[in-house]
Amino acid sequence: MNPLTYQSRPCRPLPSVTVGELSCKNYVLWSEQYSESMLPEQSVYERLIRDGLSNWHNPNDHMAAFAITHFANDGCYFLVSRWNDANMLRHRVFSVSSAEMAWTIEPLKDTSIIACVWELKLMMHERDLWINEVLQAPDSLSEQVRIQNYMTKFYEGLL
Repeated sequence: MNPLTYQSRPCRPLPSVTVGELSCKNYVLWSEQYSESMLPEQSVYERLIRDGLSNWHNPNDHMAAFAITHFANDGCYFLVSRWNDANMLRHRVFSVSSAEMAWTIEPLKDTSIIACVWELKLMMHERDLWINEVLQAPDSLSEQVRIQNYMTKFYEGLL
């Protein structure tokens, strides 16, 4: 079990990943056990995103998503969230195994867990961007332009 303490964690955006017509923002964050130099190369994150989004489509989905890879004290986690039906967020959470550098994901055994406090803060930032860039954008802007504007904004800093 994790201790009842909080220490800020760095978060940085990585290049977005396109899967078919879907654009996915890409973030990494890590605990004090890690350093940025210990993090994997971009191709690992791209594979996690492709695997996390596979066989996951709803007719009301927008072509916008965001992914979080979190190197935490108790393991590595991958979260992917997809915008749906104007103001909904569909969400998946996985544990990540790096055994033999294979970098595979599996759904969490406890499917009721949605995120930790660090991931929630990043999700809240994405929520605010979605409101500002998509839901409150001028009516004269098309959905495509609104989503493109959303996809150009990122969080970077401490969570």
